Amino acid sequence: MATPGLKSESTATMLTLAGVATPFLLTALTYEPDTDNPMYVAVGFMSGLVLPAAGHWYTRRIGTYGILMRFGALVVFGTGLSYLDDADRCARGEPVTDGCHRSDRTVGKITMGAGIAAWVGSWAYDVMSARLEVRRYNERRRLLFMPLTAQHTLGIAIGGEL
Repeated sequence: MATPGLKSESTATMLTLAGVATPFLLTALTYEPDTDNPMYVAVGFMSGLVLPAAGHWYTRRIGTYGILMRFGALVVFGTGLSYLDDADRCARGEPVTDGCHRSDRTVGKITMGAGIAAWVGSWAYDVMSARLEVRRYNERRRLLFMPLTAQHTLGIAIGGEL
């Protein structure tokens, strides 16, 4: 039987896994072929940025390192995309403010790959750290019972966060 007020590690893990899977489902549900306004991209990125932290939210921890890691991965991915765009513009003969470099396409692909790897790594971090976060939460919620002795008195001291 579960202790009232304590959180379950398996629930936190399942919430995190659901948070990882949900952006894929939302992206698939909002996908529209041949559209000028691809809303599914924004839905996928925004839900993918925050929903994998659901296991942490279960323990009332709002800001997580996983969200920060995914934001950083998004910035790295966007930087790589910018390099690829510059390489494409140079190939078409359009002027580029930083000049045309042969390595732009390679740098862009490597940078985008690093962003994707960091994004996926943040999922692994969230799944592993959700259990630890539950343990921390439960440790803060335990009651401590200690014998209390004083001159001419015996009793029990109760401590903890209620």
